[in-house]
Amino acid sequence: MRCRSEIIWPLFLFGLIIFFYRHALSADEAFFVQDVMVQNYPFREYFSQTIKSGEFSLWNSAISMGFPLLAEGQAGPIYPLNVVFGLLFPTHVGIVLSTVVHAWLGAIGMYFLMRLWNVTPISAATSGLIFALSGYTVVRVMSPNFVAASAWLPFLCAVITIWLNDGRRWSIGAVAIIVAMQFLSGHPQAAVYSILVAIMYALYPWR
Repeated sequence: MRCRSEIIWPLFLFGLIIFFYRHALSADEAFFVQDVMVQNYPFREYFSQTIKSGEFSLWNSAISMGFPLLAEGQAGPIYPLNVVFGLLFPTHVGIVLSTVVHAWLGAIGMYFLMRLWNVTPISAATSGLIFALSGYTVVRVMSPNFVAASAWLPFLCAVITIWLNDGRRWSIGAVAIIVAMQFLSGHPQAAVYSILVAIMYALYPWR
């Protein structure tokens, strides 16, 4: 019964997040403001075109005298989910889906972190919803790579909790993978913020 509950609540969160972003998910809508307009969309559109052509070019010759996409911290050209969305969807659709999916990932991560603290499922789900749809997070749809990096923070804290409680060796590797995903997602600032939060979380005598 408990296993079924742990599956139902993340699905419930998914439904609420889909409902919240329902207008952006409609066929004729897209996020197109500030960073999306001047940075994320142009970078990802070029990256999507090169992937689909089989070139996988990390150098954009159309910007000035040339521009190194791999060296641009916010392009996220080799972030796994960016590759998937770039291959399967038009760029504007991929950006919206990336934002929604990462909001859901953040909600799931917070849900399971709260469950590790023995919080009730409904309270854990509420925590996940607050994390995913807080004003601070929602306003960051103008920087989808920020949302992507931030979504991994609850998972990082959850793995640290498992490590502190049980000393599981695999958790150390999981920390490395999560931090790598944050940096690959394309927002170094958010990744550094998360690492600082995780360090303070690990050092705080909450146990």
